Amino acid sequence: MRSTTAPTGTEADYARLPDDPRELRSFEAFLEQARWIADWQWRRGQTFEAKAGPILGFVGIILSLQIAILRSVITVPKTGFAWTTAILFTISALGLVISALACLMVLKPRKYQNAKIDQIREQWTQYVAHGHLSSEGVLFVFADQLLRGTGQREPVKGLRDDADTRSTWMTVAMWALFASIATIAVIVGVVAFHEATT
Repeated sequence: MRSTTAPTGTEADYARLPDDPRELRSFEAFLEQARWIADWQWRRGQTFEAKAGPILGFVGIILSLQIAILRSVITVPKTGFAWTTAILFTISALGLVISALACLMVLKPRKYQNAKIDQIREQWTQYVAHGHLSSEGVLFVFADQLLRGTGQREPVKGLRDDADTRSTWMTVAMWALFASIATIAVIVGVVAFHEATT
């Protein structure tokens, strides 16, 4: 008699005895939820990628303008105003560089655990030859691959970790960009005050 203990993703057999409370609809619910979570985490990562591209382009334009202005500031006589402006521009440029690097981290290739194709192929070969899985067993294999997997990380958890990492880098990019823009506002205030007092 086959064991009624639910197998892991690497086991080749699964059977449901008449007294087993697990039903086809239960396995369908687990599989559907696993697919929904995987799809949501995938789209979540895509959202961060879609936002990072335009931000990176905006940062590049502002940074190039700041470098040109900073070169002009360096060539003027070294007064207190010139030094203050140069330092503020440097701080702002540093924030832009951090923001750009964070955006690149958001756009880096994804790393996560795929469902194991070899396991599905093995299960299919055995099913064709012996019909060893019930409908519940087939759904169990698919749900188990998404929720527990057969590698170092579960596919669903890998997608979540990847999206969380991109979220963190996106937060860094936005705060660094905000700090840079705030510094630019300070520069404008310093220049306006200097012009008003000279």
